[in-house]
Amino acid sequence: RRVGMMLDEAAEAFHPTVTGGQRNVDILRDVVDLLNGKERPKFEKSYPLFEAMRKAEKTMLSMYRSVGGEVRTLDNYFPQKHNARLVLKAEKQGWKDFVTPRLNETKMLDKDGKQLTPQELDELLDFIYDRITTQGRSSQQIPSFMEGSFGGPFGGRQGMERVLHFRDAEKWMEYHDNFGEGDLWGNFTNHLHQMSVDTATMRTFGPDAEQVFRRYAQFAQDSDPKLEWAPIQATWDNIVGFDTQSEHAATSIAHGARDIISSAWMGSAVLASIPDTMTSVLNGVMNDLNVPRMLSGLGEFRSPAARKRMAQAAGDIEWANSSLSQNLRFEENLGTGMARRLSDANYRLGLMNAWTDRWRHVHQREFLRKFAEESGKEFDKTSQGFKDFLNTYGLADDWDAIRQADIADGGIINLSTLTDDHLIARVLGALDTERDLAMLTPDARTRATMNLGLPPGTVAGEAIRLMGQFKTFPATMIMHGVGRYMLSQRIEGRRAQYLGSMILGMTAMGAVSYQLKELSKGRDPVEMDTTDFWVKALGYGGAMPGLAELVFEGQTRHGRGFLEAATGPVGGAFGDLYRMSVGTGVDWIRGEDWEANLSKGVENMTRLTPGQSLWWGRAFAERTLRDSLMGLVDDNYVARQRQKQGYLESGTGQEEFWEYDGSVGGKIRAPEMPWD
Repeated sequence: RRVGMMLDEAAEAFHPTVTGGQRNVDILRDVVDLLNGKERPKFEKSYPLFEAMRKAEKTMLSMYRSVGGEVRTLDNYFPQKHNARLVLKAEKQGWKDFVTPRLNETKMLDKDGKQLTPQELDELLDFIYDRITTQGRSSQQIPSFMEGSFGGPFGGRQGMERVLHFRDAEKWMEYHDNFGEGDLWGNFTNHLHQMSVDTATMRTFGPDAEQVFRRYAQFAQDSDPKLEWAPIQATWDNIVGFDTQSEHAATSIAHGARDIISSAWMGSAVLASIPDTMTSVLNGVMNDLNVPRMLSGLGEFRSPAARKRMAQAAGDIEWANSSLSQNLRFEENLGTGMARRLSDANYRLGLMNAWTDRWRHVHQREFLRKFAEESGKEFDKTSQGFKDFLNTYGLADDWDAIRQADIADGGIINLSTLTDDHLIARVLGALDTERDLAMLTPDARTRATMNLGLPPGTVAGEAIRLMGQFKTFPATMIMHGVGRYMLSQRIEGRRAQYLGSMILGMTAMGAVSYQLKELSKGRDPVEMDTTDFWVKALGYGGAMPGLAELVFEGQTRHGRGFLEAATGPVGGAFGDLYRMSVGTGVDWIRGEDWEANLSKGVENMTRLTPGQSLWWGRAFAERTLRDSLMGLVDDNYVARQRQKQGYLESGTGQEEFWEYDGSVGGKIRAPEMPWD
């Protein structure tokens, strides 16, 4: 966030398009060339952007070193992200043959600063190849002539990314185009993010953070024999990040399957996020924010000037990255590749990004306005909620220093005008925490609860992620939504009031979410005068619609039972494949209705089509594409659909306003609204 204050222009220039594509590609590649040593820009706009990005990287590097991080100084540097699959495909000798002639041998130095011999360079490339293709899990030791060049086990890990020195910007770009991964802007911001995580970790634990953490954890365990080690280690791993592994081809298939399901299923995620309104409002009330003003400001996010002001004042450039923050609300970041890009586009086209970015933006801006409004007061005279906020995050004693910051356009405090970088970081950290509680975002403890600290890419790690896919958001709602209002000392004496407001808000917003989802499926809204509806609404508001469906209907909306729901979407997909193959064969042998299993399996498998779940086109896709396909596969499909319609009417009193009658596109009418 601190270096984000320097990237307001770059964020505006390079933030992804609505489909997740790269904006201003030619200018960005020109900037990267400048960062890699090219002398003159191709475009006039490139140079100021190059200077801002170079300053941000050098500032982050200075912070990293200030806490004990060890990394080589490079005059020309841009983070290179390697595609392990492409490197492995080229094989070791092929990759080395491509890399070697493009390297600047005079900058390939050993631990004593001497140029590597051809034999040493060959050995170093062997080591780098193994590290890339095993995602950092290679057991091969650092060559003896390079020992100490990368610092300690934690404080030097950023140095491993600065080993390959290419002859010039052109050669660097050739490598990126053949063996690189990810978009260039995303690689840059992710590089800054990882360095900031490592810097914050070393600020607390020192350069040898891993060992220090273990000593602290062991001391705590010795002091309290009942303390379990596994949750502590899992939380730590989720803070500092995992090295992706690949134990078996099956784990890679499972990893890819999660990508595909994400790209197919999350087009309506924004409808599940409507309860964000309730959590954001409650958070605003707790902190004495101006909630009506916050709500009225949702439309201002489209203004580039407003976005740049927030970047300059508080380093807020999160919106300019990929859907990382949006994805992490529902699932663990899945990596790269075509399926990952489709998933990113799915979040964007489904307006999940716009919804999340606007809420996080207005919440942050309203907090900065609150700082500005209270800055003229001494601590004891600030409002109670704001005073509690400062006390909670240990900022009460720093209030006199904080309120010396300038007030920027828009009436927000400009934290960049403070001179104490550590104080800025603490304030921004407090604001980030409150924003993650307002727009429920899982923290390391929540992710550790879901993945148990098992690394992705391993058999155990992929198994736990398959079962937990899309369950992170409900866990966050329980641990940080309900949990905060049950345990927070800030609302002592008002706990019942807050919990009651939260339950009522969850139910009301869940009702809206439930009805909009039904409309997106081509169904009339559900009658709202039954107990079942309002209990379901509470389930939707608590981000647990699947549980509500299992309780009241005995199966999910895809016709899956408890076991398949518990094993996650991939488990359900394998269940569909089983029914389509083995189940269909068994029914045929028994002389039973084998077409029903085949039809149901094919119908569910069509839901793996990327983009089919986009809420604004879901009914159209189902009537014109899925149902037409199913009509060809299953002669009794129309009858089966009418049978399902009968179950729907008897269960919830609904009808389909867009129904399949055997014709292409089906039959459509206006939905019957509750007030009709």
